[in-house]
Amino acid sequence: MRKLVTVMILALGAAAMGHAQESQPLQLFACKLNEGKTFSNVMGLAEAYRTAWPKIGNADKNAGAFIWTPFRQGSDYDYIVGFINSSLTDMVAGLKNYYGSGMGAGLDAQFAATGDCISAIMFSEEIKDGTIGQTADDQPDAMVELFACTLNEGSNMDDVKAAEEYWRNQVADLNSDALKEYEAYRWTPYRGGTGQADFLWVGNYPDIDAWAKGEDAYEGSKQQKAADERFAKSSTCVSGLWNGFWIVPPAAGPTAE
Repeated sequence: MRKLVTVMILALGAAAMGHAQESQPLQLFACKLNEGKTFSNVMGLAEAYRTAWPKIGNADKNAGAFIWTPFRQGSDYDYIVGFINSSLTDMVAGLKNYYGSGMGAGLDAQFAATGDCISAIMFSEEIKDGTIGQTADDQPDAMVELFACTLNEGSNMDDVKAAEEYWRNQVADLNSDALKEYEAYRWTPYRGGTGQADFLWVGNYPDIDAWAKGEDAYEGSKQQKAADERFAKSSTCVSGLWNGFWIVPPAAGPTAE
């Protein structure tokens, strides 16, 4: 799990919690709380970004931001923050607006005071469409499954993509209402992070009830055994569960946590 989190930044919806298009860039920050800080400070940071967002101005309708907090995971990180854009050009335009607005320095100071973070830029591609929440508040919008994966010797990303296609067919064959809501993305590192993971799998259920029902339908089924065997041949992964909260959901449409 550490390998996964160390190369992420923020994506609760927005290609891992957000509406994804092909190869959308994500800025990800994996953070440890500073001494004396708590999760109330993290949510306060989210509210500060949420309040500033309309004042900063962003022409990218696919832009969004999210925060993840731990549910069951074994990494060294206390929370993850992510920002999504349509392209690198849109990302840079957004950064210029951020600092040009006069609000960036103050938000950066609050960010640094809350936690110590590593960062990365990743590209996100949708594997399966689904449904998650779209609220910008302190209530979770997604139950996020995070897998940090390394390629097995002799395997490449074409093998992973073939396993993903096979998995989609197996999940559809189960005909589970909860699994129909499940959405999944593959994140690949671009800049930053630790270099310890070749790719990340980010799966989102709309809530914990859907997660339980979907996993009950999948785990132990012949479809699960067949699909997981394909994945096991191509890659080795560690996993964890996170609560996903939108800071600001993308305005253009559904999101992909």
